[in-house]
Amino acid sequence: MAILTILEAGTARLADQANSNNLKKPETYVATASEPSAVARPRTSGLSVYIDSYSTEEETGQLLNALRINGSHGFQQALSELKTRGRVVIPGRAGYEAKFIRQSPTSSGREARIVLDRRMSFMESYYGETSKDYGVSAVEISLNGQNKGDGILYPLSKLHFDQKNHQLVLENIENRPWRLTNVR
Repeated sequence: MAILTILEAGTARLADQANSNNLKKPETYVATASEPSAVARPRTSGLSVYIDSYSTEEETGQLLNALRINGSHGFQQALSELKTRGRVVIPGRAGYEAKFIRQSPTSSGREARIVLDRRMSFMESYYGETSKDYGVSAVEISLNGQNKGDGILYPLSKLHFDQKNHQLVLENIENRPWRLTNVR
């Protein structure tokens, strides 16, 4: 399990100006994604991230409330109703709409966190009882001052809110996220 501070209860941890929707121009990042494998060499592929704008504090609050009141399924419903803020694309595939994108400053640059509404194939929806509960994907990218860095892709995830610690907890179905390297 990973603890994600994409949504923080009661505090606006991320600077409003860091999440300004007034991007001068869209941001584009490319990376090498490595799928972990317990038996063989990891598979790798390219990954592109397109950011048109960042999510607002109001959208953050809507998602937090949906998660608190209706759990993971409520979060997914609220996420699907948000405006598309960007895309995450693996070459040769249609890509995924990024409905929630936040960034925060770090001591060496910034971190971008992206939540994707994961589409399921017909067969997965029909037979995949367990995977149906893992309806979102998430991406974390750490960038230095030159906009280069690394990150993590959580392809099959579900969310719940830890009331005690006031944190969003991201549970990945396989417990082995994909590594993103050479982000630039």
